[in-house]
Amino acid sequence: MKKAFSVFLCLLLLFLFPIKSLAEEAEDAADEPVTIRSAEEFIRFAEGCSRDSYSAGKVFVLEANIDLTGLPFSPVPYFAGSFDGKQHTVSGFHFESDGSRQGFFRVVAEGAVITGLHVEGSMTPGGTASDIGGLVGVNSGTISTCSFRGNVSGIENVGGIVGRNTPSGVVSGCFFRGSLTGEHQVGGIAGQNDGILSSCVNLAEINTVFVTPVETDGTLFSGAAHFDISQLSEDDFLNLSNIGGIAGSSTGIVDHCRNDAPVGYHSTGYNVGGICGKSSGFVAFCRNHAEINGRRDVGGIVGQLIPFSDWDLSSGKLDALSWQISILNGYLNGMTRNFSSYSKSMIASLNRLQANTQALTDALQNIMDVAAANDQKIIDSITIDPETGEIHFETPSFDNADASAITTSLSNMYAEISVLTDLAKKSTGSLASDLNTVSGQLTNVFNALFSTVSSLGNVEAETADLSETDAYTRNTGAIADCVNLGAVVGENNCGGILGISSFEVEFDMEDRLSVTDYLTSNARQDLFAAVRSCTSTSDVESKNNGAGGIVGDMDIGTVIACSYAGSVSARSGDYVGGLVGISAGSVLNSWACSLLSGNKFVGGAVGYGAKIQGCRIWTHIVRQNEYAGAVAGWADGPVLSNCYIDSAPAGVDGISIAGEADPLTEEELLALEGVPDHFGTVTVTFRVNGSVVATKELPFGGELTEAPAVENRDGSFWVWELPEQRRLYASVTVDGNYHVPSGTIATPEDPPLYLVEGLFYDGQELLAEAITPPEVDGELLNSVRLSVTGYEEELTVRMLNTAEGTLYRIGEDGELSELPYSRDGSYLVFRIPNGSSFCYVENSLRSDLHRLSGRSIIAIAAGLVFVLFLIVNLIKRSRTGSKQECSDVSPEAAAAAPQKAMQVCTTSKSDQESPDSAVPGDGQDDSSAAETHDPPISH
Repeated sequence: MKKAFSVFLCLLLLFLFPIKSLAEEAEDAADEPVTIRSAEEFIRFAEGCSRDSYSAGKVFVLEANIDLTGLPFSPVPYFAGSFDGKQHTVSGFHFESDGSRQGFFRVVAEGAVITGLHVEGSMTPGGTASDIGGLVGVNSGTISTCSFRGNVSGIENVGGIVGRNTPSGVVSGCFFRGSLTGEHQVGGIAGQNDGILSSCVNLAEINTVFVTPVETDGTLFSGAAHFDISQLSEDDFLNLSNIGGIAGSSTGIVDHCRNDAPVGYHSTGYNVGGICGKSSGFVAFCRNHAEINGRRDVGGIVGQLIPFSDWDLSSGKLDALSWQISILNGYLNGMTRNFSSYSKSMIASLNRLQANTQALTDALQNIMDVAAANDQKIIDSITIDPETGEIHFETPSFDNADASAITTSLSNMYAEISVLTDLAKKSTGSLASDLNTVSGQLTNVFNALFSTVSSLGNVEAETADLSETDAYTRNTGAIADCVNLGAVVGENNCGGILGISSFEVEFDMEDRLSVTDYLTSNARQDLFAAVRSCTSTSDVESKNNGAGGIVGDMDIGTVIACSYAGSVSARSGDYVGGLVGISAGSVLNSWACSLLSGNKFVGGAVGYGAKIQGCRIWTHIVRQNEYAGAVAGWADGPVLSNCYIDSAPAGVDGISIAGEADPLTEEELLALEGVPDHFGTVTVTFRVNGSVVATKELPFGGELTEAPAVENRDGSFWVWELPEQRRLYASVTVDGNYHVPSGTIATPEDPPLYLVEGLFYDGQELLAEAITPPEVDGELLNSVRLSVTGYEEELTVRMLNTAEGTLYRIGEDGELSELPYSRDGSYLVFRIPNGSSFCYVENSLRSDLHRLSGRSIIAIAAGLVFVLFLIVNLIKRSRTGSKQECSDVSPEAAAAAPQKAMQVCTTSKSDQESPDSAVPGDGQDDSSAAETHDPPISH
């Protein structure tokens, strides 16, 4: 609490007593400002700063842009003065050597000021690579309106501007652009922040790329620049942690900062947040606009919030020990009243015992006082055997605590026990009895002492969560007035604002232990953690358990006056809530309008919760197996004065009880006081090549029916990738792509029955709809309506059909009009307007007869009668037994009558011919056969 107050006081003084301009500092200084106009002058300045006295009290002014490319420049070692960059840029800076505490300025002292300086280059050291910043390695001064553009990488405490910002450090109005990679405490502005980060912006992607592993001395660790996550097992990267858009880890203040670039790699890293990876300080008025990815404890603003804790040691094992010591002192005091009957050696021994008992009490009290002020160090003292899995506890070593006093007191007390034991053997009567009593009580003191010391590791503490009652009076351990607009994706404990509110044991990043089982003693611990007045409007997805619109998992704390609108899902897990996935704290006076999906414990406010009060819920649950409700899947605490739209499973686990969870209509809910702006609506954002071209507001559950038109480009057309579900319960961003149009579209058969030629776009479809045509004469082969969706031109059609027939277009009035066509192999080719109907009728005699007119039928009938007459006449002639004999016609006769046949046939009676072999002539007498005869009809 003192630390938070001192940081707050620094911030207050910063605003009440602004830092003097460098010109004013120069006027106050004994020397004139030192101007820097060239690369050579800057190099001499850097070399001079190897001595702390060189820059102390001096003002340096950069008067020009500087390029250090190819020059022998080393980072400024130590700076204690004022540096005014005048908004100039130093470019060409590159550092790749081994080292820690590295940056363009390595160390900036308390009271030093750097302002208006912009640096471009890279800071990618090897070796231990701790406390690495693009601009400053370790900052205890003030850095304002500065920037770094380029690549920064390291292992621990890695920041785009500052590697480590100490409690006196202030970084304000700065921005970082480029890329950043690291393992522990990695942030776009500061890796580790113990001071103040204010009004800063991160534009660089953080830990979004693969990094290459380096093996040294048989130990796998990450290299300075690259870390190949794909090559590591779970155990290898368990401790990749504390990754944030602004700060990796913060115990100080982060306010009015913004992150605009993606943070984290898919399914990798613990404590990943849009603003802070881990925070035990104060995060306020910050915004995240980018997607956040991690493995566990992933939040749009903070990955893990460490609650504030304070200890009250008035009860517990310390009291038990004090009681045993007081009994011992009582016995000793009683014995001192009889000193006159004791020997000098016994009196000296009793005095020494009494003094050492008091020394032990004081030493132990000192240890416990330090433990009360810093219980996180006690947690860090826990160890686990990597082979057996056994948990071991060691008495922690604390600053300002003299543990040797306990050892000395114990040794002296053991010595006195030996003396008193020998005296008891030589004594009789009441003295022997008193000595035996004191010796026995010493045993009780030792047992109580050992029990108290061991309780530093394995006795559950009595805790009091003050988060609800003190929600607006405390800032340490709080997140306030923050907004998240970026999607949050992880495997466990994912939240739109906060991943998890809980204490942390570093070797147990998978939360296999219950931390409260390993706190100092069963003395009372006061706890505080709060998320207040925060808003998130982006999707949250957890692969396994714990997904919430505001908080994924809340072991300790309060969510109060927050609002969420979006989609929350656990793909294969449980505990999904519109506000909190799983809560052991309280959720108060908050709003949620959400689309939810999970297995068990799915609720509009809380999946599985404790206290839920005054919440307003509008939710749509698309997937749940059991324990689902509009307010909560299940609640172990009080549920009071909540209301919801009655479109999901009622209340808690499908049951509504008046006064706990009451259903309202949409109109009634939206008429309540304090409805958030985004409540009850979803926004569809349309983007072309990453740029927003249109937005569309729909009511919650409204249907998306149309998308804006996008101009064709270079012969390509734009296709929107619309969501599968047209009814939307969460805001979505719709992108698309340009596509080259196709020249042919076909029905799905193999081979296709119909193909259409033209210029077609993705999404257009050829539809062949069977229809019942008007009555036709002939065998109907096809009867369809052919259309292409979203197409207005005439269709060039290819129809698969090998039969010969006639093609007809069917008009709107049902009349048939013949369509001309050509044939290309097995396909008929013809043109019709889009959406036309047609039929194809096979050609045959029967069908031809059906198609004939009345006169044609009469003519055909007459012909058939004539043919029948000829057949009858032939039969009659065959019965006469006549025989035809033919001779050549003379040339003269042929010339005189060319129209006559070239042969003259005579008929004579022949007994050798069969009657059936005779062929009748034209029905004239034999006497005229020599003049003219038609040629014979061959039979």
